Amino acid sequence: MHYVLNAAQMKRCDLTTIETLGIASLVLQERAALSVCKYINDESPEPGAQRSLPDKGQVRLYAGVGNNGADALACARILSARGYRPLVLLFGDEARATQETRAQMKSLNALGIKLLRQQDARDDKALRERPVCVVDGLIGIGLHRAPEGAMAEAIRDINALGEQGVRVIAIDIPSGVNADDGAVPGEAVRADLTVTFAFRKAGQLLYPGASYSGKLVCEDIGIPEASLPEDTPPAAFCYLRAEEVPLPKRRPDGNKGTFGKVLLMAGCETIGGAAILAAQAAFRGGAGMVRVLTARANRDALLQTVPEALIDVYDKDITDKELEALCETACAWADVIVAGPGIGTDALSLGILRTLFTKGKTPMVLDADALNLLSMTENGLMDFAREYAKKDYGMVLTPHVREFCRLYAAAFDRRISAEECKANLMQYPKELAEKLGAVVLCKDARSVAAAPAADGDSDFPPLYLNISGNEGMATAGSGDVLAGLTGALIAGGVEAFDAACSAAFLHGHAGDLAAAEKGTRVMTATDISRALTTVLRL
Repeated sequence: MHYVLNAAQMKRCDLTTIETLGIASLVLQERAALSVCKYINDESPEPGAQRSLPDKGQVRLYAGVGNNGADALACARILSARGYRPLVLLFGDEARATQETRAQMKSLNALGIKLLRQQDARDDKALRERPVCVVDGLIGIGLHRAPEGAMAEAIRDINALGEQGVRVIAIDIPSGVNADDGAVPGEAVRADLTVTFAFRKAGQLLYPGASYSGKLVCEDIGIPEASLPEDTPPAAFCYLRAEEVPLPKRRPDGNKGTFGKVLLMAGCETIGGAAILAAQAAFRGGAGMVRVLTARANRDALLQTVPEALIDVYDKDITDKELEALCETACAWADVIVAGPGIGTDALSLGILRTLFTKGKTPMVLDADALNLLSMTENGLMDFAREYAKKDYGMVLTPHVREFCRLYAAAFDRRISAEECKANLMQYPKELAEKLGAVVLCKDARSVAAAPAADGDSDFPPLYLNISGNEGMATAGSGDVLAGLTGALIAGGVEAFDAACSAAFLHGHAGDLAAAEKGTRVMTATDISRALTTVLRL
């Protein structure tokens, strides 16, 4: 896993590394600058050969007076030694320049490297030359408000060069992007590449900040995990590769029963595909057995498309006694219950869900229409869910943003908009998880999974930020695949929170493979499901 920090946490890591671990700030800055420069030119000159280097062109560096600007000034010195002609434009009140910025300015002056103040930033003839690259070191993670005046104008100049095809590299985070939540309150640099240091920041991964960051790389400059504040856990964590994801152990002497049994309540008389997609994903996720509880109308389609599945069907006129017996038998068989894909929100579906809450004694995954029923406060299902969560079997809710808004409103008696939810994606899922006592996986362009705090644990519950996936996954049935996959991981023995995190990453990774093969415009949920077999081989 990889930690994701907010601005305050990153600043504390810097301070601990400098003051407690004894690594000088100028040393960290030098490593940071070297990391950035290698993405401009990977070939360092031989010692003593600098004067014979050919002219590699102008690199234009925009620097503020804080330490982000000091990084840019250090880059200018290194680039000069490698045959580039750095042109540094300095913005901000020099009286407020940090000690590190002053030290870097002194070095540039000694080397005769050109440095323009903001008042000269439009008159110098060197600005008429097209640079080979632009480096943004204006603000960094210290953004507190929308850039104004000369700073905003500098950002517009950088973006204008980017629109002309000049490569733009941001140091740490694009200027104008909030490091905590990815908000862009005003002008912001649109980078082709962002080089960040030690840990990824939430604002680089959350939208809209992610769309301004371009390709994101994280470089080790000597700030260790030991510098993380002990009293405050990281803002979140993420996975980057499939091999990092916790998966159920597969015993060589196992059988279909030991590899997990998924009970899937899915599909109604008018919606059958959701049951098929969820069942297929459960098998592809490693479940040994899948049992589908569905309307009779879906039986033939399921037999043809998922012949491996067991099928329990019910009719519209099923009696309460028959329904109770059907659910009791199915629940006694299952290792996990997945309920909601395509079930509708009628009285029959509500009755089945209530019975599952009453008879179930296993972890439960609630998706789609199960969540819609849960958010209808007049039916009392929310109380059933809370009581079930108290039994500590494990419960996972997988709402997309609009479903999340309805659940949040039902739980807190306060309406929120989808836009408000997206702006508070690092906070609201934690609040709902605590309120319901369940794992909440809020699905969006960036999905977030939150777990309730353990009993007696005063720390904030863990938060997972998923960065796999693409816009092609916004297609009908994609959530059904995720629900089936989550159920399979839980059935195999993965704890509810870990299963939600793993499923989100693997589902997104499968979506990325499907997009590479089909393209984001035409890919379908079936393509995502089929790609799971490739992802899980990794």
